[in-house]
This record gives sequence, structure tokens and C-alpha cells, in this order.
Amino acid sequence: MDLLPTEEQIQIASVVADFLRDQMPINAIRQRRSESTAVDASTWARCGELGWFGLGLPEVDGGVGYGLAEEVLLFRELGRQLAPGPFVSSVLGARVAARAGADDIAAAIVAGTVSVGMAEARGHGCSVGATVSGSFDLLDAPGSTYLLVYGPDAVVLVETAAIGTAQSVQCVDPAVRLARVDLDAAASG
Repeated sequence: MDLLPTEEQIQIASVVADFLRDQMPINAIRQRRSESTAVDASTWARCGELGWFGLGLPEVDGGVGYGLAEEVLLFRELGRQLAPGPFVSSVLGARVAARAGADDIAAAIVAGTVSVGMAEARGHGCSVGATVSGSFDLLDAPGSTYLLVYGPDAVVLVETAAIGTAQSVQCVDPAVRLARVDLDAAASG
């Protein structure tokens, strides 16, 4: 078994690295630390145009159709450049939407016209399913249209507008937007 990247995979990683160096240099990331979102909308849309949010999503679901290896190379470069933003939750959110048959939502996520923040259940007593209840930590939720909410037994998408007001929490990493929210039967989509 050959585990070395192919020429095409090397090219993907190179395009990602070049884009991040040009569009998201560390000084630009530092300048945005007081902004509500870590990545501006035009840069996010450009990431969508490059296919990043659907790189490993099958073409039949509106993705690019590559596999896990190409996604790993994408996230390796995001980590190397210390790129902030809801990249993981948006990639996973596109998959959740596609599997749920919400093709319009999946297409918007893949295109980069919307982003997906993350909501992690805080402790026991959280319910994640057709409705979502409990206390959650939110990561990179400001500016997002959806939240990828996960609990012990399920993962769903919830419209960010449906969660109400979240309490901002200062994060050790100034590039991450952190908040907490208590939800009471918020509808998942």
C-alpha cells in the first residue's frame, strides 16, 4: 500500500497553502481578533468556491467527490497556517445536511454562502434529536447560519437564529469565538 500523496493531492495541498498565505496571514488573523467572526465573508465565500467545504462530499450530494485523504491534506494546511474559523463544523455540517436530504442547505454550506458553528453538549441532561435541549458550548457561532449540534447519541443542524441569545465567553485562543447557551426544545433542521 502506497501512503505517499499523489501529484493531484500535492497540488490540492499547495493551492490551499498558497491561498491561506495570501488571504489569511497571521497578521490578518490578529487584526480580526476583535471582530465578531474570525473569517470575513468574502474570504469564506472564496473557500467555498475552491471546494473546501465539499472536498470529501460525494458529487451526487453536491460535493467535489474526493475522499478522506484530500480532506486530511486540507486540514493539515489549515493547521499549519493557524487558520481560524468554523472549517470542521462547516465540512461536517454539509455532510449532515446532505444525509438528511436538505440539499439546499448542503449546497449553501458547500458554496460558502453560509457557515456552520459548533455546539457541544455541556455535561449530562442534554437532549439532541428532533429538538435540542440543555446547556451547550458554542464555537465560532457568530455570523453562522447553522449550528452543528452534537450530543452522545445524535448530530443535527439547528438554525443559529433559533437559539436566542448566547453568553460570550473569553477564550484562551483569541481566534476562536466561544459562547454558552441554554436551549429548551430548539427545533433541529
